[in-house]
Amino acid sequence: MTFIIGPSGAGKSTLLKLIYLQMRQSRGHITLFGRDTSQIERKEIPALKRRMGIVLQDFRLIDHLSVFENVALPLRVAGSKQEDYKEDVLGLLKWVGLGNRYHALPPTLSGGEKQRAAIARAVITKPDILIADEPTGNVDEGMGRRLIRLFSELNRLGTTTIIATHNTALIPEDANTLSIEHGQITGTINGEQIG
Repeated sequence: MTFIIGPSGAGKSTLLKLIYLQMRQSRGHITLFGRDTSQIERKEIPALKRRMGIVLQDFRLIDHLSVFENVALPLRVAGSKQEDYKEDVLGLLKWVGLGNRYHALPPTLSGGEKQRAAIARAVITKPDILIADEPTGNVDEGMGRRLIRLFSELNRLGTTTIIATHNTALIPEDANTLSIEHGQITGTINGEQIG
């Protein structure tokens, strides 16, 4: 689990886009699932993205689908039947505080509720990598801590978790932390200084 911090405009979101293949690097080297991303063909990207959970700042919920349907969408796309995932989706929605809003449409949700729905959708498949861009930006501190615990638990179960955040108060003291400033990355990974 690694946190990426830095001032606005430092490049946190850009780094995440490079990792989840939304952008391609013009120089440098990025390895994803043991492969150099510059060697990954465009037609391979959808299959790789199915192994990722991605939480973006703009939520990207589908307005005409209920919260339940938005969260379940990755499972439906993968071919799962609703009876196989219904309890998992409802349980996760309850955990993120949306148990009584499962039927609501995104336009009726607050920003914090949309954020929690987007996070639930990103983690429902138990992805190999979870990439989250300011996942606690629209929630109160208590819910922010709860969401960080969810990310920590996923990480403990084997999901590589990368979180860009401005809220350094939510970062556990012993966490891997990278700082981006003036085009330079510095920080601590597994107790070792880098940069």
